[in-house]
Amino acid sequence: MNSRERMLLILVGLAAGLLVVKVVAGRYFAALKWYDTQIVQLKRDLEKAETERTLAGIVQREWLDAGSQTLSMDSNEATTLWRGELEKLGAQCGFPVEVTLESTPKRWLRNGVRTLNASITGQGRIDDIANFMLELHRLPYAVRVKSLTLDQVNKPTRRDDKSQKPGVLKLTAYVDTLLLPSCELVPQIRPATLDPAERKPTSRPEGTSLADYQPWLEKKLFQPWEPPPVIVRRQDPRPQSVPAPPEPHRVPKVEPPPPPPRDAAFVLGRLLSSPRGQLAVLENPAQPGLDEYKAVGDAMYNGTLVYVNPDGAVTAEKDGRLWFHPLGEPLQNCAPLMEQSQPMVYQEVMKLKLARQETGISEGSQ
Repeated sequence: MNSRERMLLILVGLAAGLLVVKVVAGRYFAALKWYDTQIVQLKRDLEKAETERTLAGIVQREWLDAGSQTLSMDSNEATTLWRGELEKLGAQCGFPVEVTLESTPKRWLRNGVRTLNASITGQGRIDDIANFMLELHRLPYAVRVKSLTLDQVNKPTRRDDKSQKPGVLKLTAYVDTLLLPSCELVPQIRPATLDPAERKPTSRPEGTSLADYQPWLEKKLFQPWEPPPVIVRRQDPRPQSVPAPPEPHRVPKVEPPPPPPRDAAFVLGRLLSSPRGQLAVLENPAQPGLDEYKAVGDAMYNGTLVYVNPDGAVTAEKDGRLWFHPLGEPLQNCAPLMEQSQPMVYQEVMKLKLARQETGISEGSQ
């Protein structure tokens, strides 16, 4: 083998070695790229799992908190307990009542929660009725008063008729309480404690008894206007200039409260989704069938519709206040949007608000 053949053999070996190095390096870098892609995907999955875990913890805490304010999960047990609770409460307050419960609970929205409805009637004086309503509001489980009517019993037909008792009033109230179902996070809910030794009334109002409000009842908040007393002074014998007549007393003008919005009694009936966006359907109880469709940016309940959620809708006023309207309720039954009551909706609305501020768009300009 001469020098030329040896050189040719060396060049062929170098070319083969470079080719092998190129193939191995290509496979190595391709593997590195694949592993980088897997790492990015695993980080996204981990963030998604952490988010779902956080939301699950929030839902679990809310469910347990709501469960501690529930009378029972079983409808038959709740019916028996609630009738006895209401009758016992009326006897303790000196206001005997008659309780009529509905046979079957009603569904509330689409989350499996049901409401047990009851009708309460009784006769008594205003102090007994006020004490009964106060203690009803302080029960350790959630009770909602949907309607309340007071009427005078045995109203006198003549002015000189003194045989009747005008101080006795008749109470007719329609109330309900919640029945929570079980879920995957909380299969068994611990209801409110009803044992008299361990029962802890919920102090929802500021006062814990009717006696706490007695000083306010004794105050005369409204009295007829009386002119100020005239002070007679001794006249000076020296001549004086004639004083100017006093200006008449002017009663400050009180501006009447603003009228309620036009759609205050409209019910948020349905929520629709389409490629163009989401719509809120308002049902008019006075004119069934004449529904109104509101999109994001339209005027709604003294403000602007800014967000639609499966649980309800959010409107914003010009001063920046946010109101949450639950699904199936009249618009006037709204509540301020707070992170404690609606954490997920509050966070989404805040994200939308920040995005609109970055683009120079505000709710009032929509």
